[in-house]
Amino acid sequence: MHSCVPDILQGDGGFSVAERSALLLDHEVYPLMLGLVLPDAIDTITLRAQAAAHSTMTRLVAELDTAAWIWGARTAPPVRPEFASPIGLAPRLSAAAAVRVREVRFDRDELTEIAGQRITTPRRTALDLLRYRTDIDFQPETVRALLTRSDIADVNASLSGMRRLPHARRARARLSLLAMPGQ
Repeated sequence: MHSCVPDILQGDGGFSVAERSALLLDHEVYPLMLGLVLPDAIDTITLRAQAAAHSTMTRLVAELDTAAWIWGARTAPPVRPEFASPIGLAPRLSAAAAVRVREVRFDRDELTEIAGQRITTPRRTALDLLRYRTDIDFQPETVRALLTRSDIADVNASLSGMRRLPHARRARARLSLLAMPGQ
């Protein structure tokens, strides 16, 4: 590939379907989330955010395990990327769509932007994973990794204000277990 090509190609990257297929077959790029990445690209938060970005989904916010992966709390991206849309602005996607989108209300301090992709903050990502993951899908190590980027007392204070929100009790119980030494 040319040296002027960025580390990640988003969308079609200016290449035809045949050219992209040839790049993949020749191992010049590999698929990562919604992009194609050069094999020697350095794995950074910025690269991961770019891999999650897609030109047709600019209003969407990376959340849950997608955000956890971008923040480096997961080693691999989720099989089906998870995004949120402001209420009333969710794109219409088929049930077989490659991404999951749910409508969510966010406070401004719960979002950040990296490389043009809006992402839930580590605190909001941890809170959502604590609240919404089933016992089978809950990964304590992912939340622990997110908590290294956020103050556990701040997360606990946020949960205290969520008494009437769905699954707040579950989140408080999980957080108290994570806060115990040796857990």
